[in-house]
Amino acid sequence: MVTAADLASMTTYVLLEQGDWFEPEIEFVRRFAQPGMTALDIGASHGVYALSFAQRLEGRGHVWALEPTSQPFQMLQAGVAANGFGGLITALQCGLSDRARHARMAVMDSSELNSLHLDHGRFEMVNLETIDHLVHGPLRDVVIDFVKLDAEGEELNVVRGGAGFLARQSPLVLFEIKHGLALNRGLAETFRALGYAIYRLIPGLNVLAPVDIRAGMETFQRNLFALKPDRAAQLAARGLLVPEPATGASEVPHLRWQSVLGKRPYSRLFAGAAQGRDAQHSGGHDYALDAFVSAFDERQDAARRLALLKIAADGWTRLHGCQPDELAYTLGLVRCFVALGERAAAMGLLLRAVRVGDTGGSAVTAMPFLTPLADQERCAPRASAASWMDAMLTEAIEVLHAHSSFFSRSTSANLHGILANPDLSRRMRKRYCLHAARMGGRFPLVEGAALPAEAGDDPQHGAWRGLLSAAGEHRQVALA
Repeated sequence: MVTAADLASMTTYVLLEQGDWFEPEIEFVRRFAQPGMTALDIGASHGVYALSFAQRLEGRGHVWALEPTSQPFQMLQAGVAANGFGGLITALQCGLSDRARHARMAVMDSSELNSLHLDHGRFEMVNLETIDHLVHGPLRDVVIDFVKLDAEGEELNVVRGGAGFLARQSPLVLFEIKHGLALNRGLAETFRALGYAIYRLIPGLNVLAPVDIRAGMETFQRNLFALKPDRAAQLAARGLLVPEPATGASEVPHLRWQSVLGKRPYSRLFAGAAQGRDAQHSGGHDYALDAFVSAFDERQDAARRLALLKIAADGWTRLHGCQPDELAYTLGLVRCFVALGERAAAMGLLLRAVRVGDTGGSAVTAMPFLTPLADQERCAPRASAASWMDAMLTEAIEVLHAHSSFFSRSTSANLHGILANPDLSRRMRKRYCLHAARMGGRFPLVEGAALPAEAGDDPQHGAWRGLLSAAGEHRQVALA
């Protein structure tokens, strides 16, 4: 990626903070993409999706990336050149709408927020086309497999301007369902009228499942997918889609949790945990753990995996209702909620667990347990069990309370008091440094804040350190 060397740029900040884009849907798009496929990236910005898709094509297929404003378009072109993707990506400087015209677009400090629907800030005149016009021009006779639609409030007009294309063809469409905090229900209904069903990502399993937004939307849900029955059948055959809502009632776990969790670096914290366990509820807890680990066996179809995940969630819901202060039940339910994409519910449980255990360090359990976040399973305790748990809970709350600390004003203050904890991860130390710098502070040389890694251990290391030491210098930076 090539982005502005400026922490006010959302793309720059997020890629330095997380090493990837914050939307979980991007990992599904990478899994979906195959050599020979074609894609249309509407609102490509710096090319996060376009470049990711092209990387999976192995030289066969094509991506048309559309970006109307000049600065991100230049970065997009530079990214295409830097990766040698000139034969795989065609970058077009235009936006899409329901009719071709020139229009004023508000240009924000963070170009990802540039919009036709804002009336403040700087403006740039941009060229707008329609999808139906493109398919009679640059995309003539091209069958599109994937469309990413992120037009900052213009999505419904884009679909109207591509109604002919969407009726004739059958792409997988990833679309933004929210503009700001407003839910665009009309967009989903328009897709339905064109023969598309609506799905959402189950992030822990990286599969799609049907969703009815009329029943309400999860607070953090930003994107949905639309696809016709023929495309849905293709994805189901690849294990990428659950055709019907999963109930979970008839599935039985086939793995024992000890065979999976017993190999995790943190498992020594519950080794020999049979002593002192609550016999009344431990059987149900073991069954929920068995169902959870079985859900992540990719040899099974997507429907069975989702059913097993829901069995685990239902089991821990019952156990948590009986013993709400048992940390193992809370953590199991949190992990299920995170995997199911219900992060607001996960946050509520975590915050309660921290209040019960003060900062979390005094919370203990005699049960085997799951970490709140999947990647925390790889973290071996460096100090005491209490300090490790404190770091895990604090980190999970920080990760789940916002898509990125770019959208938070409190991250550096929240993490400052735990920097001396040896079990705090490197990504949290990086997040602290970046957030403090963006909030106007100098590089925070607080004891314990520096990353415990050399540059060669982190492909982003040089880039983010350079940004922190060169605040205000306008240039470009290549992000691996």
